[in-house]
Amino acid sequence: MSGLRQLVKFLPVFLAVMVFHAAAATAGDQPVPHMMYFYNPSCRLCTKTNEVVAAAEEAYKDRLTFQRFNIADSEHGTDNVLYMFDLLDALEVPDEGNITLVVFLGTLETDDSGEPAFAPYRVLVEGENIIPKLDAEIRDFLEKDMKGGAPLGFVPPAGFFRHGRAA
Repeated sequence: MSGLRQLVKFLPVFLAVMVFHAAAATAGDQPVPHMMYFYNPSCRLCTKTNEVVAAAEEAYKDRLTFQRFNIADSEHGTDNVLYMFDLLDALEVPDEGNITLVVFLGTLETDDSGEPAFAPYRVLVEGENIIPKLDAEIRDFLEKDMKGGAPLGFVPPAGFFRHGRAA
């Protein structure tokens, strides 16, 4: 039975890596535009922010891939919070108290070991910034950072990997 549990545990990671590599091959090994959303379902702005993020996921599904990270999750919450703060540090965002909602825009790329990794370009912190600015920020990111953001023509990767590590 434990062998079956291990297989079930690692199957999503295996599938995510395979889909990412297929996406990278289809995209010509170009960086894949990607959005990461870190949230806490118990925060007061989450309901409206979730709606805005879901609308962006639908509107840009052919030009951007997406992942969501629950920072209050009992199994992965601590890892998600640490990863969120690593990305905030990479973009030199000042620590201004209790952060519960963050959207990163960046790219999925293959690192030196051949594993998928996220490279952050932009960040929006907290619902009062995400809600009114997300759509414009995505458009600007695709036009300026991704040089046009043309439809990518690949299968989006599953949301099971994180900065070259399994979720």
